[in-house]
Order: sequence, then C-alpha cells, then structure tokens
Amino acid sequence: ITYTADEILNNIILRNTNGAGRADLFPTAASIMTELAVESGDRPSFTVWIRNTAGAAETITMTTNTGLTLSGTMTIAQNNTKGFLFVATSDSAFTVYSLGTLVH
Repeated sequence: ITYTADEILNNIILRNTNGAGRADLFPTAASIMTELAVESGDRPSFTVWIRNTAGAAETITMTTNTGLTLSGTMTIAQNNTKGFLFVATSDSAFTVYSLGTLVH
C-alpha cells in the first residue's frame, strides 16, 4: 500500500500484513508538502511510528517514493514498532531517517 500524507502526519500507523510480508510506500514529498501547507523556504520535520501488528513472522519493508531519500533500516518485524523522522531538505524533498525499533 501507499500511505497518504494525512496518515503519516497522524504520527502512528497500525499495520496488519494480512498473511504475507509487505513492501509499503511512503507518500510523495509533494503530497506531504501540500498536506503541511509548507511555504517556500520552510524546512519542516516530523516523526511517524509504524507498528507491525501481524499475527505471524511477516515483515513490512518501507520503500521510497518521489522526492524522498531513505536513511537507515526500513524493515519492521512482527510485533515491532519503528520510528521515522522526516526532515525537509528542500522545497520538494525529504530525507527519512530510521529512528530505531521498539519490541513489543
């Protein structure tokens, strides 16, 4: 699936993989900028937490989208939550940093 800008700006996503590992996409940088109503020259940052609520050993792998650069480990194992920090690097781009994993 591709997350919407609104979903990631709500700061937490609970994701059930429904029987298989998944490759999920972050939204585009442009859609995030639009949702944030960013003005030229602004460099916002925010965090989002994604929790893998799978009932079996199924992994979520976060993948990039237009205008994003990913930094760090992008996989989320079953019963784990991973934090991501989005930092605007220009009017049309973000770097997404993996903040680490919480095990439940």
